[in-house]
Amino acid sequence: MDAVYSVRKCSCTNEINEVKYYCTFCKDNLGDDCLLQHLQTPAKTEDGHNVLQYSKKNSGKVYRRNCEIHKNKITTAYCETCTRSVCHECIKENHERHKVSKIWELLKKNVQNILGKLEIQNNEVLKLEKKLSRLWQELSKQAINYDTVKKDIRQYIKDFHMKLDQLEKKLLSQAEKERKKSYGEIISEMSLMEKIKKKVTKKNKGLKNFLHDFDALHNPELLPEVNVDDCTFCTDESDLDEKKQLQLSTSNLDLDFLCQFAKITMSNPSFKLDESKFIDIDSEHLEEKNVQDLVCNTKNETVIVSEKGTGKIIEVNKTGDVVKEYETSCCPKYIALTPDGEGLIYASFEKKSVLLVTTSKATCNEASLVTEENWFPRGISLTTSGDYLVCLKSYTFKRGKVCVVNDLGKDVESFEYDNNNEPLYRDPRYITENKPNGDICVTDTIRNTLIAVESSGKYKYSYSKSYADREFNPLNICADSEGRLLLLDVGQLASIIHVLSDEGHFLRFVMSNHFRSVTAMSIDSNDRLWIANRENNKTKIKLINQLK
Repeated sequence: MDAVYSVRKCSCTNEINEVKYYCTFCKDNLGDDCLLQHLQTPAKTEDGHNVLQYSKKNSGKVYRRNCEIHKNKITTAYCETCTRSVCHECIKENHERHKVSKIWELLKKNVQNILGKLEIQNNEVLKLEKKLSRLWQELSKQAINYDTVKKDIRQYIKDFHMKLDQLEKKLLSQAEKERKKSYGEIISEMSLMEKIKKKVTKKNKGLKNFLHDFDALHNPELLPEVNVDDCTFCTDESDLDEKKQLQLSTSNLDLDFLCQFAKITMSNPSFKLDESKFIDIDSEHLEEKNVQDLVCNTKNETVIVSEKGTGKIIEVNKTGDVVKEYETSCCPKYIALTPDGEGLIYASFEKKSVLLVTTSKATCNEASLVTEENWFPRGISLTTSGDYLVCLKSYTFKRGKVCVVNDLGKDVESFEYDNNNEPLYRDPRYITENKPNGDICVTDTIRNTLIAVESSGKYKYSYSKSYADREFNPLNICADSEGRLLLLDVGQLASIIHVLSDEGHFLRFVMSNHFRSVTAMSIDSNDRLWIANRENNKTKIKLINQLK
């Protein structure tokens, strides 16, 4: 309903202004900037404040509730002892020794929290806008850079005449691929920033609407419990990755350099898996889903899977049949089995908790195992001693840590800093224990590195990789019975598994046409690898009998 405003003197500022509201008890005209200030100050009458749209000032409507005891009176305060709203008669008669707060006092306390969070969210929007601006500039630079490369290539072709006709096509094709790749990365990141910006803007709009919600402002029970520090939305402050620049030598007759420039593939030792070692586990239930994480149950010859965007955890056997299906209270992503194999645990980003689930029944009986304020759980794993390894990320502190937790949820120890008292992790994502030597291995998706510490928490080694034509993007990590580490490296066109020694030395790659887009993997006690691969918008679970 459109409000009718009037230009007249505001009772709070004594200035001629546009009056939008009217307090029927105080008889005050109020402008837009005076509404909150008026409601947060003591009222001129014992009935408190009652603010209406100015056009409705004669309606006599009161937004506060009638007192439960004195039906003809309206509530002016909130009794925390009785947990209900009361009128001024109640305060005089029965609540003298109770903890009673006037409505204006509660507003003054809670609105500041809301305004504080609103300011935080506005700052987030400004940061996102700056990042988008930087991406636009990078996009422009790439376009200019591409034009320069085209000119250089064509100049070389003129020098070589007919001899370089074939090379011209090869070089232009390479430059076009590089341009599309750079454009795709930037546009993808811009799309993500736009989505995040819309979410923050939507939250801000909700907070602004609340500040004009008379029903909520007059009734303490409807005031949300908001803490400024409880900012569930955060963005990583990591710098933009340095974009690759196309460069071309301008020296005359540099044919060897041109051929090297046109070559984009990297020559490395690889291990191509035999197709006969793969077993497809066809499950119609999973084809349209996106598998977030999986864990093997060697005893039951099954695999337990978490699905993206749902509250379900399912258990699938080797024939693709769903053995069990569990509905959880949120959207689980990272999962692990309990030591006895009769239950499982999963990380809840929404609840900032790791939840223990009893799987003996078709319904989930959940119990909180780990809860830490300002820390969000990521990957989880099981140790040989029966303790749990949990990755935690703090957006507030901009770092991560690893906790070792027993089955009662108590911290055994935690690893957060290296030998120089510097943070070990920025964004720990997946974790495993290398059982033969007890090393705790974690993938960090901001540093793009595998970080290993000894069981005592002492830093041991890091593993990273550089390519000529793609980024190193380590995700899942698991270890076989002989202490070899299997590290999943996810690229845009294909996924690669790096095989490392127990000391972090590179041994070989494991490649296959089945590794198009691996989203999760796990190894069982028989050294068989289970993977979830998404190709052509369909998810398949595959079992690899032998990696050796």
